[in-house]
Amino acid sequence: MNKYEPFMIALVFLIVTFINYAIYNKAAKKLDQNKKAELKALFAARRIYTFGPLIGILILFSVLLFSGVVSLLVAYIICYILAIVYSLISRYYFNKKLKESNFPIEYIKSYMLWYSINSLGGFVIFFTLIFNQLV
Repeated sequence: MNKYEPFMIALVFLIVTFINYAIYNKAAKKLDQNKKAELKALFAARRIYTFGPLIGILILFSVLLFSGVVSLLVAYIICYILAIVYSLISRYYFNKKLKESNFPIEYIKSYMLWYSINSLGGFVIFFTLIFNQLV
């Protein structure tokens, strides 16, 4: 890892965080108080289940890494692909739930943009770690 990589990772994280904050606030303004309460209730009960696959990916990464079955690069790539699949499935699920609950289409579009940028930021950071293994 060169001396600039931690700075670049932190910079990407800060930029994505700032963009996400602005997008989320813009989207939240499109909802009345009842819809905001419904939104929290809609996803609060399933929040623990959404982190399960991510924890599973981290456990798989640890097992692959410490067992020595595959190289670090292969472990990164496997987990990166699983993270992308998880992100796509989550995005589909959230979109479906918001539409079923009759949220405004403007809010759904903003939420999906927020989710996409959030995922993209994570993938850029993760890709940086993978790329570091190639160099």
